[in-house]
Amino acid sequence: MTFLRADLRSARAASPSFPPLAKRLGASALALAAAILSPSARALDSGEQKPREAAIEDVIVTGTRDYGVKARESTAPITVVSSERLKATGRTNLVDALQRLDPSYSIYGVGGDVNNLVRSPRLRGLTASHVLVLVNGKRRHGTANLSSTGFTKGAAGADLDLIPVALVDHVEILEDGAAAQYGSDAIAGVINVILKADSEGGGLSALVGSYGQSYNPNTHGNGLTRNLQADKSFALGDQGFLTLGADLTSHLHSNQTGPDRTQDGTGLRVGPGTPYPWVDPNVSAIIGDAAYITGSAGLNAGYELDNGVQLYLFGTGAGRRGESFQNYRAPNLNGTAANKIIDPSGFVPAETIHEEDWSLSGGAKGKVLDDVRWDLSLTYGSDKIDVGLNQSANVALFNDTLKAFGAGWTPRQFYIGQYFRTLRTINLDLGKEFAPSFLPAPVNISIGAENRHETYAVRQGDFFSYYSSGPAAWVGIRPTDASDHSRESFAGYADISSKPLPDWKIDIAGRYETFNDFGDTINGKLSTRYDISPAIALRGTVSTGFRAPTLAEQFFSQTTVSPTTANIVLPPNSSAASVAGAQPLKPEKSTNISLGVVTEPLRDLHVSIDAYQIDLRDRIVPTGSLTGPSALAAIAASGNSLQAGATGTVSFFVNGAFTRTRGVDVKADYAYDLGPYGALRFDAAASFLETTILSVAQSPAAFNGAPLLNAAARSNITDLTPRTKVVFGGSYSYDAWTFALHFTQYGNVSSVVASPLTGSAPFYTNVITPKFITDGEIAYDFGSGLRAAIGGNNLFGVRPDQTLPWTRSLGAGIFPTFSPFGVNGGYYYARVSLKF
Repeated sequence: MTFLRADLRSARAASPSFPPLAKRLGASALALAAAILSPSARALDSGEQKPREAAIEDVIVTGTRDYGVKARESTAPITVVSSERLKATGRTNLVDALQRLDPSYSIYGVGGDVNNLVRSPRLRGLTASHVLVLVNGKRRHGTANLSSTGFTKGAAGADLDLIPVALVDHVEILEDGAAAQYGSDAIAGVINVILKADSEGGGLSALVGSYGQSYNPNTHGNGLTRNLQADKSFALGDQGFLTLGADLTSHLHSNQTGPDRTQDGTGLRVGPGTPYPWVDPNVSAIIGDAAYITGSAGLNAGYELDNGVQLYLFGTGAGRRGESFQNYRAPNLNGTAANKIIDPSGFVPAETIHEEDWSLSGGAKGKVLDDVRWDLSLTYGSDKIDVGLNQSANVALFNDTLKAFGAGWTPRQFYIGQYFRTLRTINLDLGKEFAPSFLPAPVNISIGAENRHETYAVRQGDFFSYYSSGPAAWVGIRPTDASDHSRESFAGYADISSKPLPDWKIDIAGRYETFNDFGDTINGKLSTRYDISPAIALRGTVSTGFRAPTLAEQFFSQTTVSPTTANIVLPPNSSAASVAGAQPLKPEKSTNISLGVVTEPLRDLHVSIDAYQIDLRDRIVPTGSLTGPSALAAIAASGNSLQAGATGTVSFFVNGAFTRTRGVDVKADYAYDLGPYGALRFDAAASFLETTILSVAQSPAAFNGAPLLNAAARSNITDLTPRTKVVFGGSYSYDAWTFALHFTQYGNVSSVVASPLTGSAPFYTNVITPKFITDGEIAYDFGSGLRAAIGGNNLFGVRPDQTLPWTRSLGAGIFPTFSPFGVNGGYYYARVSLKF
């Protein structure tokens, strides 16, 4: 029981299982570090129950296998975010909350298609596929959804939305390559979600929030959000604990779509529900939030046996139903008879998902022989997404039945199909400390083994969802696209750390991994830190890494076909894709280098500056659209038949680029106790980065000289992450009041897009100029654990620059969906919480 109590008293997670480029960037970093002398602060909460503010004094478990390492002592940059700071953002999920707290973290404000419902985090300008997510130090499974748009196309990272915030104690973000420590995906960094581990207490929280004025008068709910969170902890005798947590969130659509005045056939694109001729131009609702209801729950438990062996069990389960609007479809007025018109008012299709997600980890750990630490665990997780389509129509089916029977018919709802993904992981970790007499500190040696089994399945939709060209907005999964695949991997790894000198620490890690579908890989990492004095230290790392192509990247297939046209995404490992010049995917390989300084120039003032470079070779990217005889031959090889004279395009994923990302991360934290006059806390952080393409793979011969990556595809890699993101501010806490103010400055972000008329050249560039976002909150502590707050994100309703008019294919996309801070303007909320 001693072990358990020690964990609960310190970081509540002291082990992963028991809550376990240049001159301009440098000058900006130093200027930000100097800004910490500003007399503003983030809250140190007052009242009878003070929330724990996770900071640099916390014991961390990410990026190291040593015990008792604090964030400020780490050899690599670590950001620690407490649950109280997450809640103080006013956001009800981890995905959005972390966006307001960590500058190296980024997400899309608005996604396309299912990506508007399923989002994954990014670090240091790379994609979600380059970020490893852990829960209590154990690998989290990824989403079954394969992103299909823009910079994130092909990404399928873990979905933080489905982890209940009520169960989260804090989040550790390792901003450094860690593939040699954790395996595939950890090229940009690691997000480790640490769950609460208490034997008593709990809390309730309720929030209501909404966006401010909508750009479109048809607001569809204007993002009205209602959220409930609850957690409760129990003692399991004298030897254990159980913590339960649950979230329930309802979020309505938002609509920031511009007026749609494009003509289609004989009818204007104007309003459903209005008499003909229609006059309402605000019929479309494609630019905005999806609507959803999400429920998630989880547990974290531990029990110590009499022999000292500690058992642990933790997991989460979640369900989500969501709906995302697509472009408005005007009626086809080729006749006045009712049986010749699908919908006399036109229609707005809505993609839907019904998602089930769960994960469970269990294991035991203890000590054997001469204080050899051991930890054996099993983790299993799965994500199942059923995709549907409402308020749509299969125009080809309608016209065919009209021709055959004199009356057109089509379903208005469709089952598009299912995406399913699982991950089973077995880990064995061993560790021991040795104390050689010739070294000033013990040597910590850790070794381990890991086995992972992954599956990925694509299951077909109903017949009418893929009949001919399919329904408007989204085509069902055809039998030729359905598949079911799996793979196995094994890894062995070792880590040794010590101090050759009293102020010099070295950590060396190595990992061997083998996959049954593409072979072996060996990676290593060297980290070091030298404390020049108690007030200043230098640190640096160099590592190699890899990312195994996901099963989705290897086997995802999507077909849109009619008798005269076909557009197909082919699995690169398929025989059909080989006709178009595709090669089986191989792992991405990376080299990470970082160098940083950690300093404490004044008491309670902590500053870190870390520069890094990430070289990513054999980067997996989608090709452009291949046309011509090779494309038609590949379509025929995929099992689809076209009429004579038909046209078609194919695309696939390829190891196509060699990229380099360089950046500087700056962090500063300062707290000052004013005694009877309250407390101040100030924190600041910034990310400056730039990604360049060093080379692009040669196009296959089937491309007939066309580039593998056109201007838009290159822009997706280099331009869609802000080159500058600065987060700073603070709070003042006095008596029962807390006043918090935070600012985020986003630098330039842009996107090159093809002409909507040609689908290729000429290309245009949409730019979002630097924007300044203000967040604020006022909170009052009534005592006895009761607390209330009102606040807002983007208080002044700042929106991104509007897109170029000639890039809006349907006239409605007036705001760019790649905006890092969204398109909805201000968000305002009220929250009440009770701790007991």
